[in-house]
Amino acid sequence: MNKKIRKPQLLTRRRFLGGMAGAAVLMTASHASALPTLQFRWIAEGVYLHISWFSSSHGVVSSNGLVIVGRDRLLFVDTPCSMAQTEEMLGRILDYEDKRLVITHAHDDRMAGLPVMQARGISSLAHQTTVAAAVERQQGTIDEAWSGETHVLNIGGRKVDLFYPGPAHTSDNTVVYIEDCALLYGACLVRALDRTNLGGLGSADVCHWPQAIRTLQQRYSHARIVVPGHGEPGNLGLLSHTLALAEAEGARLNCGGTSPSP
Repeated sequence: MNKKIRKPQLLTRRRFLGGMAGAAVLMTASHASALPTLQFRWIAEGVYLHISWFSSSHGVVSSNGLVIVGRDRLLFVDTPCSMAQTEEMLGRILDYEDKRLVITHAHDDRMAGLPVMQARGISSLAHQTTVAAAVERQQGTIDEAWSGETHVLNIGGRKVDLFYPGPAHTSDNTVVYIEDCALLYGACLVRALDRTNLGGLGSADVCHWPQAIRTLQQRYSHARIVVPGHGEPGNLGLLSHTLALAEAEGARLNCGGTSPSP
């Protein structure tokens, strides 16, 4: 007898959170003792933050990603910071068979869980510069590439805009904008209000960072919610805050090409 296939439906906040509450934690005991448990947070209709954690020289750091729910499909934006936390995330989302992943840039806090996603049959997409950078850094092979400045996805009737504003945090950093809730996900290109510097600059193009932010301010001037790669979401003030940090760091590095006055 053939099993009846249940047609996916819009995942409401109650159903999503209810599924989470009954989920088993998949992290090992040693990992769980070092890092907080993966979290989900509702931030807009059909949009959730997934918050994972990693250890650094500055202590334990949180990292944001998104889960965007449409009528008949679900889009992950970036993976959690480890394969264990990605396994946990997928184990706590049970209602959708049609899932896809977008990666905003080729750093571990954006794509460490890629092998887990691929093992579950979830296809991945990123800008062509991110695809190339991931291969060069031996971080994995992303399934599909998009090119140019912008790429639009239809996630179950929801318009999701992928945009490349130019180099900043990395040469390949992209952002994601959800039109119906005016939510801009800036990933690590955007800094939270409590951050007093630009963070790790190992892959950064500080001199072009201010222009990337100005491009976002112009293109997404109607955004109501802005999500940074790390820390608390906010509003368009996060772009102004990041711009000030980038300009200050650019001045320190003499990005204008002239020596400071004596």
